[in-house]
Amino acid sequence: MSYPAAVSGDPVTATATTPIVAVPRRTVSTTPDTANVASGGSDAEIHAGDRSAITRFVRGYDGGGCFAALPGGPTASEASLSGFSRDETALGQFNEALGRSTGARAAGRQVSQAQCSALAFARSQAAYPDFAVRLAVSPDRIPSGGTIRGIVSGTADQPVTLLILDDEGRIQDASFLLSGSEDGTRSFETPLSLTGDPVPTVQLFVVLAGGDGIAALRPPVPVEARRYFQEIARRADERGISIDVAIAAFTVDRNEKGSAP
Repeated sequence: MSYPAAVSGDPVTATATTPIVAVPRRTVSTTPDTANVASGGSDAEIHAGDRSAITRFVRGYDGGGCFAALPGGPTASEASLSGFSRDETALGQFNEALGRSTGARAAGRQVSQAQCSALAFARSQAAYPDFAVRLAVSPDRIPSGGTIRGIVSGTADQPVTLLILDDEGRIQDASFLLSGSEDGTRSFETPLSLTGDPVPTVQLFVVLAGGDGIAALRPPVPVEARRYFQEIARRADERGISIDVAIAAFTVDRNEKGSAP
């Protein structure tokens, strides 16, 4: 299987027995269509007047060990809310409780057990869930070989890391895809393909920002997400700082026979 090429341009390879999403080793554009990204997704919008109430509710909500609710969208003024959990029932219960308490709704994103460590890490940060960083991707479902675009905002001049977390809990650095712009946002655009037996699964983009440089500690090769987040959390705790987290889910479907790659 293949992974994104390292910053130096050298490919990083690993052996796997089941499919994950991989970025083909080829040159890609890093200037996405901002309008398409901004309008992508189906998350429930957060209006400015609701933000404080939603933040208080989410911060106090106990969704279990594999749960997090995070704002998304291209900017804070265009924010949306997504709930993440491995349990579809838990997502429904969260949405019902959120609606009763605040009148808002959130999009539900079901993840695998192996991806839960990213959610636990996000919940453990002091600013959760009101992180400054925002991540928007579009579309959130593509055919194998299709292109996905993303915008990262709210990071100012902080160190930023972009990660891809597959359904088996393997995390890989994709920060080299990020391209800065004059308005302070960072964007990426890349084709993604299924390798091996092409079974569509939910994958995650994870953005880490700030943390006095800790967020820039990137895995040089694909590693187990649980161990990576434990190490980042340990270093942040030692220095008494919080790291901003943004997560977006996406699915890469297999191509039907005869379809274009």
